[in-house]
Amino acid sequence: MRVYLFLALALAGGLFWFLWWFLRTPPEQVAKYLRRGALVLGVVLFLILAATGRLHWLFAVVGAGVAMALRLMRLMPAIPLPLLQRLFSGLFGQRRPRGAAADRALRVRHASCACGWTMTRERWTER
Repeated sequence: MRVYLFLALALAGGLFWFLWWFLRTPPEQVAKYLRRGALVLGVVLFLILAATGRLHWLFAVVGAGVAMALRLMRLMPAIPLPLLQRLFSGLFGQRRPRGAAADRALRVRHASCACGWTMTRERWTER
């Protein structure tokens, strides 16, 4: 019973340490370490599954995924292109423009649409 208590306390401490690190580290560094950690975790999991002889289900899932993808590829001409562009627009890390061009692109009319004001990143300006 003491072992479970120790493991629970260690897990809680590790979780608090991770949250503390996550909140105080710059986002670029967090992303870098999380990507690297996910890769290491995936390799370790793959090696453990291979060593214990339980890797067969992973290959079955990959095979079923390939078969499903081939069937879905036949449906691609039936899906309109603008719909696909909207669905996948944020998935591949497209960056927003910066500077004066971005300010012109980000102007939004006020919600009432009657006052003639536009909003940029810095302030409200009159048209």
